[in-house]
Amino acid sequence: MPISFFLTWWISLAIPSASGCSAAVGSILIPTLIAAGVHPAMAAATVLAGTWGSAISPGNAHNPFVADLAGTDMMTVIINETPASVIASIACVVVMTVYAVLRREGATEERRLAYLKEIGEEGKKEASFHVRPLLAIVPLVPLFLLILGSKQVGLLPEISVPLSMLIGVALGFLVTLQDAQAICRKFFEGMGNAYADVIGLIVCASVFTTGMTAIGLTELMEESQTAAAAAGTFGPFFIAVISGSGDAAAFAFNGAITPFAEQFGLSIMDLGSLAQIAGAMGRSMSPIAGAAIICAGLAKVNPIEVSKRNALPCLASAIVLMLLL
Repeated sequence: MPISFFLTWWISLAIPSASGCSAAVGSILIPTLIAAGVHPAMAAATVLAGTWGSAISPGNAHNPFVADLAGTDMMTVIINETPASVIASIACVVVMTVYAVLRREGATEERRLAYLKEIGEEGKKEASFHVRPLLAIVPLVPLFLLILGSKQVGLLPEISVPLSMLIGVALGFLVTLQDAQAICRKFFEGMGNAYADVIGLIVCASVFTTGMTAIGLTELMEESQTAAAAAGTFGPFFIAVISGSGDAAAFAFNGAITPFAEQFGLSIMDLGSLAQIAGAMGRSMSPIAGAAIICAGLAKVNPIEVSKRNALPCLASAIVLMLLL
C-alpha cells in the first residue's frame, strides 16, 4: 500500500489531472493491490489519496497563479512547497497504513487466494499487458524540461509551460504515429475544455469570495495569523470535499485573500501554496470527485466507502501541511 501510494503521488507530477492519473495508474495498481489481498475499497483509496501529489507539479495551474501573486517564478514556488508536501505525504500514508492494519484491510492471504480463484487462469491471461517504455517516458518529458530549464537547475535554457507542452505533443505524435489531424483536434478540444472549466472556476471564485466577506471571515483573518492559516487550509479543503473540485475554492481563496497574506503575518507564497494543496487533499477524500468515481469503479465498490477510508489520512496530511507552511 505505501509503495502504491507513493507511485501514484509521484506519477501525478507528470499527469496532474486527478481523473487522468486515476485512470492511468489505477487501472494497473488497483487490480494489483486487490490481487495481493488488499480490501478493494482500501486499494481504491490508496490510489485516490496519492493523486494530490499533482499539487506540486509544474503542470498544475495553481503554481504559476501563486507565483504571479508572489512576484516570483513558478519553480521557486514549487521548491518552497515541496519539502512540506513530501512530509505531509508521509503522514498521509502512515495514517492510511495504520488504519488498514487496525481494520485488517491490508494484504491477506485469504483475500489473495479468493481473488485468484475468482478470476481463474483465463482472467490472469487477459489481465496481462505488455509494457512499452518509450510511450511511458513521453508524458515525463515536459516535466523534466521545465525542471532542467528552471533557474534553480539551469541545465537548459528556460522553457515555458506552453512550449514544453507542445514538445510533449510532438513527441507523442512521433512515437505513436497516429493521425495528425486527429491529434490536432484532440489537442484543441482539450484546450477548449480547459477554457470552459476556467470560466466555471471564475464564477465559483466570485461566489466564494462574496460569501467570505459576508460572514466576516476576511476581517477575522486580519486579526489572527492562526485563523488565516486555518482558513487557508480547511476552507479549500472542506469545499473540495463537498464539491469534488479542489480548484474552485483554491482559485477563489488565492484570488481574494492571498494577495493580503502579509497583513495576516504570512507570506503570499506560503498561504497560496497552503490553500491550493489543501484543496487537492480535500478532493482526494470527496466521494463525488471524478477521480474517486474512477477509482471506485475500478475496484467495483461504492465511492462513499473509498471516501471514508481517506478521511483520516487526508485530514492528517492537511494538518501537517498547515503546521509546516
